[in-house]
Amino acid sequence: MRDVAQQGLSRREGIVEMLALREKAGLSTDINAVAAREALTDTRSQIDLLDGEISARRHEIAALLGKSPDFGDAIVRPHLPVIADPAPLSNVPAVLLGYRPDVEAKRAAVEATSNAVGAARAAFYPDVDLVAFAGFRSLDIGHMMRPGSVATQFGPAVTLPIFEGGQLRAALKNRLGEYDAAVNDYNATVSKALQQAADGISDLKARQAARQEAEAAVRHWQHVVDLERIRQKNGLSDTNDRLAAETALLLSERRSVEAAARVAEAQITLIRALGGAWSPSFTSSAGQKYHG
Repeated sequence: MRDVAQQGLSRREGIVEMLALREKAGLSTDINAVAAREALTDTRSQIDLLDGEISARRHEIAALLGKSPDFGDAIVRPHLPVIADPAPLSNVPAVLLGYRPDVEAKRAAVEATSNAVGAARAAFYPDVDLVAFAGFRSLDIGHMMRPGSVATQFGPAVTLPIFEGGQLRAALKNRLGEYDAAVNDYNATVSKALQQAADGISDLKARQAARQEAEAAVRHWQHVVDLERIRQKNGLSDTNDRLAAETALLLSERRSVEAAARVAEAQITLIRALGGAWSPSFTSSAGQKYHG
């Protein structure tokens, strides 16, 4: 973005100089010169703002790394790779949503409450260590529960749900309620994940279309610039026409850079919505590996 602005600054400086010469020769009005100087001032302001934003981003990176601002100032400009789209947008497998941390957490909660329900159900079954009573003549329950029985003397593991049925039913009911709540929470999380993924796909498609239009505009103005250079070389136009066309080309290039940045942002947003399980080598057929 700054490169485009810097090129625009050079073009506008050329226009201002040319208009100054034309005005001096009586071939141009002062109004044109004023407009050109105003555009030049705006371009310089844009460059200053971009420099400030770049500096702030460098300092943010330094802070994230626990470094001083001087470390951020020393960061050189990176070469950003082109991010490929996360699979054909018409065939993104929903199974990737299962890799989202929030979905995994809710699924784990459902599994935990399901295990708790199983434990609550198991509590209804008697747990009597019959081996501990081996060799005794009687396993009569009434005898086992009397204070002077051999069972109480030796203290084997004896759990008979018939004596605490109300408590067990209350515990099971509570666990079932927790399970239902966990399932509802999981379903809501999956529904939200699906919505975010669908929105991400729609947004990426829209931004891709905008980028294509911006790139077409760049090609158009590049063709105009080429023609103006030929016309100027053959004496059919002056420098003003060429500089105006080059300025329009730079503006279209700036819009193209902005459109490409928005596409990259949409790609990252979609990858995040898909749980980050996608990789550049992912294809629609490779989605089968996520099914186990």
